[in-house]
Amino acid sequence: MRPIIGITTLCENRDNKVHSSINYNYARSVNMAGGTPILIPLIQNDEDIDNYLDTVNGLLLSGGEDISPLLYGESPIKEVTYISPDRDEYEKKLYLKALDRNMPILGICRGVQLMNVALGGTLYQDINAQVENANGHSPMTNLTYNLYHTVNIEKDSKLFNIFRQEELHVNSFHHQAVNTVSDKFKVTATSPDGIIEGIEHLKNKFVVGVQWHPEDLTVKHPHFLKLFEVFICEALKYRSLERK
Repeated sequence: MRPIIGITTLCENRDNKVHSSINYNYARSVNMAGGTPILIPLIQNDEDIDNYLDTVNGLLLSGGEDISPLLYGESPIKEVTYISPDRDEYEKKLYLKALDRNMPILGICRGVQLMNVALGGTLYQDINAQVENANGHSPMTNLTYNLYHTVNIEKDSKLFNIFRQEELHVNSFHHQAVNTVSDKFKVTATSPDGIIEGIEHLKNKFVVGVQWHPEDLTVKHPHFLKLFEVFICEALKYRSLERK
């Protein structure tokens, strides 16, 4: 039986209504890797968080809105224009409860940022405004499956064990990034300009975050499916331990 992977959702305001939605490629990549994806909407009820975590075997923290700088003790600069404090609060609770269960967690883009902030780290609110000599990280007209820049991967890391290479070409669609790293994490990947592109938890078995979007690359660049396959494998192990 396939493990069940919960995927967090974007809060979109359309037609005077709030929609919970997701890029289909998250679900497709989870499915391709052997998992069954379910979407987790924003529900402001702590009991429902526990119900979702009782149901799933792994948690995927997806991309989307900027994380409010208030969450890490800063006031927003003018480049921060799209936030959802309700999503921040809900996903922080969801994530911390999943951590307490030692559940496998994969964070992508906003997801890796939330992972860091929820454990005491900070972000660059806008790379171009706050990082001198930064390279390009948000080519908004680029197709999502096009490779854009390189990342350097630390050999002593889960990412290296997955991809078996120290340099990887990735896509890139973000204007924020991890700044101060929580003391619960170590940095596992950086871009040539020093922007943090990957982190992993120092204690929990599989809590991995990446700043690029591997879900958009798994069809055209199949080696990125390896990240999801390892995540699914860890979810299977977690489920078997939970049933003992």
